[in-house]
Amino acid sequence: MQRASSGGVLQLMKYKQSEIRRMVREAAKTAQPNRVALLLEVYNQMRYEIDPTPVAFTTVLAGRTALIAANRIDAEDADALDAEATQMQQAGGDAAEATRIRIEGQIAAGRGATEGAYAQHIFQGDTKAGVPTGYHSTVDGSATHEAYGTATNLANTSAGGNAAYQQSVRLQAGARTRKPIQSTFFPDDATHNNVIDAITAVYTLGMKTVAYVADTVNGLKLAKRGDTVFPTGGSDDRLAE
Repeated sequence: MQRASSGGVLQLMKYKQSEIRRMVREAAKTAQPNRVALLLEVYNQMRYEIDPTPVAFTTVLAGRTALIAANRIDAEDADALDAEATQMQQAGGDAAEATRIRIEGQIAAGRGATEGAYAQHIFQGDTKAGVPTGYHSTVDGSATHEAYGTATNLANTSAGGNAAYQQSVRLQAGARTRKPIQSTFFPDDATHNNVIDAITAVYTLGMKTVAYVADTVNGLKLAKRGDTVFPTGGSDDRLAE
């Protein structure tokens, strides 16, 4: 992570986020699972690197101030340690629970951008030259598009046991123009937010399969094509009925 120093020169924080996380998790093995105890454990381990016979820090502020002054950490490191310790406190000292809290927070932070990029195309569908495009979830009930005909379940199945599927799509009004290739749909029990969070998990956080969202979508593999995202496993050879 880069930041500008007072002189305008870009610098790197001294520790990677993974190292920050490791230090707090190590502290959680011996310290009480609360923010202050965890930070004091980390800071008091670091103090030996600035003084061979140091007096133990008794407050977080004292440790933070001394370690920054000794160039052992910088303010950005201290803030990152504080955030990680806070998450560990919320998790009761459980590293796996802390991971869940962290990732769910990252998914929530990316939700708005995903919504803006994909929601219209996935939940309502679009048209191009009068031909329907998109429409990959029926959960909102599109005002313009509809799924019809035989639904074919795919091998791409969520942790909840419901499969993604392919089905024909057409416009509701006028000549009811058909989308030439069937759409691949998210499982019907996946809510609007489940779908958005699933896309965020894969395409913002970089997961290979959806996780840390809900059983309606966890375990799904997704594919990105142009301005849309949908579950994998469908076939372009499956034409509209």
